[in-house]
Amino acid sequence: FFFQAEDGIRDAQESRGLGDVYKRQQLKFSRNNQFLFSAGRDRQFGVFKRDEEDKLHPYKLTFADQSHSRIIWTIDSSHDTEYVITGSRDKTIKIWKLDQSTGQCTLVVTQSFSDSASAVAFADKQLSNGSYLLGLGFDTGKVFLAEFNPTEKEIKVINKFNDFQQHALTVNRIRFKEVADKNKFTFASCSDDFTVKIFSVLT
Repeated sequence: FFFQAEDGIRDAQESRGLGDVYKRQQLKFSRNNQFLFSAGRDRQFGVFKRDEEDKLHPYKLTFADQSHSRIIWTIDSSHDTEYVITGSRDKTIKIWKLDQSTGQCTLVVTQSFSDSASAVAFADKQLSNGSYLLGLGFDTGKVFLAEFNPTEKEIKVINKFNDFQQHALTVNRIRFKEVADKNKFTFASCSDDFTVKIFSVLT
């Protein structure tokens, strides 16, 4: 098991590259539990692939990247584990294509914003046009909905919530909820302003 400390994430038996040196900011398991993704204060993004034969250390590092120029605050993977998204203090969001057979990642797109990205999340299902819906949160409290089109390799903001709906301080997490209606998306955001907000949108 893992536990989170003030200076990083550590394994109960052995750090395995997740300890004091790298100072993990966030850990995220893939939906299929075959991968563990890490975002660090050292600007490093890591991918750990599950090894079913190793019961003591089941996740092995398969990919590491430091292309962000500042702290990586947040990380998430798509519902089908095809893509990984990272958000950073360098005011960019990056989306990566994951090779599930090797655990290697290839950068697909980098999108710049006016504020630091502090929370990112993929929706639990794709849009009717095959694109992926994203929830984006920033250190200014802003909350955006965006669309990632794998074919066009771009991130397009489709909804900026107004000041009343957004947070007053840094958005810490965004999470989508599974909804039966294919055209409805529900997600929650939490912030340093001590509030949790729930949004429901139709596409």
